[in-house]
Amino acid sequence: MIIFEREIEEDKARNFKGTARVRFANLVFSDPVRPPNPKDVNRLKIQFEKLGCLRYSLEYSIPVIIEENVLESELARLRITAEEFRNTTRHRPPELQLTSETALDGLDGQHRVLAGALVVPVSEQWWTVELYGQGLTLFTLEPAVLILLQVLQIKHGRGYGKDIAEANLRMGKYFDKYDSLSSKKIT
Repeated sequence: MIIFEREIEEDKARNFKGTARVRFANLVFSDPVRPPNPKDVNRLKIQFEKLGCLRYSLEYSIPVIIEENVLESELARLRITAEEFRNTTRHRPPELQLTSETALDGLDGQHRVLAGALVVPVSEQWWTVELYGQGLTLFTLEPAVLILLQVLQIKHGRGYGKDIAEANLRMGKYFDKYDSLSSKKIT
């Protein structure tokens, strides 16, 4: 497990492009960890109304995949090199000015975006994202590691049953995804 976690961190570091603010309209979740849950969205909405969304906080940033040509276009517009962008944007991330047709694939955070859309005025609907290149593969499996940990807790805590069967199905989905991504990996 420790080796796998190290591989995830190395994969993230290798493919990290920088941090930016991105409009909700440009975020899609084509393969979410779990389908949207109205109860989770409502719970977050209530929290956001009380405490705010914490959209600037890196702790709540959303990991997304960005195509290289989209990133290059934004870097040219910002007049900044890829290295400068990677090293300086974590403190005060710039807002990317993406076209309405441009979609960044979110790896996590869909409930935050759905709840934020209910609370934040349209003119302010953006979230801080961590941008990763298309070569990212292992990080997309991080939820599988969390699911495995949940299974271990279930096994030693509440017992077996439907939860383990569901976790097995979800883990299978991520390992299938990893197999398909690793065969298409773009570096």
